[in-house]
Amino acid sequence: MKQDSATPEKGTTLALLMERGPLDLNRILLLAINIADALDAIHREERFHGGLHPGIIALVQETWHVVLLENEGPRETVGYMGDGNLGYISPEQTGRMNRMVDYRTDFYSLGIVVYALLTGVPPFMTEDSAEMIHCHIAKRPNPPHAMNAPFLSSCWAHLCRSCLSPDADR
Repeated sequence: MKQDSATPEKGTTLALLMERGPLDLNRILLLAINIADALDAIHREERFHGGLHPGIIALVQETWHVVLLENEGPRETVGYMGDGNLGYISPEQTGRMNRMVDYRTDFYSLGIVVYALLTGVPPFMTEDSAEMIHCHIAKRPNPPHAMNAPFLSSCWAHLCRSCLSPDADR
């Protein structure tokens, strides 16, 4: 993975930054921590975001801190899909799991974001909505090191596997 010394421009989203090419592991770790911190602030208010994806993660110039652009979801609900971005929803958000959507949905979506940062692609890629929902419910993604990131340690693979478990209790 190439080294990236550029700082994000004012108003840059994570999606735009990812289009420029891969980031080094230190930047990915910093971003993952900063996104988790932003989610923690929401969760402390007994709320969840419910719509996390790279297009709504704004980067603060030079500090690499993040601001989540969308409104947070309600305290608990069934089938809350945030902004409807199917590539980043949790299994509970599909409405087919018979489980309440809560703060754990953000961990699943964070896992997808980190996976995409590490490999350059989200874990599930399909244009078919029903197939995408099926992937989130029933499939396990390929480990990141099996994709475009053979240099990754098992710690990264474990982090992604834990966040991307279809069982919210794991």
